[in-house]
Amino acid sequence: MNRKTILIIGLQFLCTLLIAQKEYNFLISGSLGYRYSSDKSDITAAPSIEKQEHLIQANPSIGYFITNRIAIGIGIEYQYDYIKYDKYLYTKSIGNEFAISPFLRYYTGFGLFAVAEFGYGSSIINLIGDPIPTQTGYIGGPIKLNYRIIGYSAGIGYSVRLNSNLRIEPMIKYINIKYNEDSENDKDYKSKGLLLNIGFAYYF
Repeated sequence: MNRKTILIIGLQFLCTLLIAQKEYNFLISGSLGYRYSSDKSDITAAPSIEKQEHLIQANPSIGYFITNRIAIGIGIEYQYDYIKYDKYLYTKSIGNEFAISPFLRYYTGFGLFAVAEFGYGSSIINLIGDPIPTQTGYIGGPIKLNYRIIGYSAGIGYSVRLNSNLRIEPMIKYINIKYNEDSENDKDYKSKGLLLNIGFAYYF
């Protein structure tokens, strides 16, 4: 099969997607996700510290179907991130994060769909610990850090039809978020892993 034949087949497939009659024009959805992890710290200055993390994510969004199977849209993402550290200067951290997250969804013809998201926003992290006396003063103690966050996620889900417009959508996705601090304290870190998600969506 030469390149010209492949190009013609690809164009025909694209045209079929574009001219297919759409079942819906818009979707409004809301989802709640949870992740637990127990591994090494992702803090740049302390990569060997053990941690246990609980992450909760809420994500309302709205989308538009550009074809019968492809939807694009934008969401507002909130994350609550609680991390407990073992044998570290700080005993735990509590993070509150907000991000804008454009997304792309592709629907198959039998309920499955794939989704890809990109997120950009900000985060406030509270590091909590008791001050430790030294010869030159104290180190540690509570500290608040401001981060810029950039991340992406990709996952698959299944759309369970409750009626002609309302659906429940369980989903599993992989997230990768980079936290960049504005100061030079070398407390940049990453958060990544699988997130279990459950949501409702209204199609119209």
